[in-house]
Formats: sequence, C-alpha cells, structure tokens
Amino acid sequence: VYDRATYRFLTEMPLLGDTEFLYTSETTLFFTSLPSCKVTHYLPKSSIGSGELELLPLPDPYSYR
Repeated sequence: VYDRATYRFLTEMPLLGDTEFLYTSETTLFFTSLPSCKVTHYLPKSSIGSGELELLPLPDPYSYR
C-alpha cells in the first residue's frame, strides 16, 4: 500500500488467492472475488499503518433470503 499523494510506501498486505483490488472510497478499500468480480471484502483505510491489516468480509445483502 502506497500513499497516493507522496507515493511513499506505507505497508505490505497479503491478498487472498482469488481476490483483486476494485476501488476505493473516502474511508474504505474494496476487493472483489475472482472470477465473479463480486465485492466480497473491504479494508478500512484507518487500519493502514496500524499494523492490523486484515481484509474484512462484506456482509452479503442477499443472505437473508
């Protein structure tokens, strides 16, 4: 993970084997599963640099059905 403004290296984060970075919001990085490209995990930007990087599962909005 690099700082977007200064391109300074912040930290290294291992990804799951079938995960790809998709996009970022103001506070969160979102990741998809491959090959479906469904958003499955997220990472709060506040955890970058804290030493506690962990991809968190995104709740499935259809799981209640």
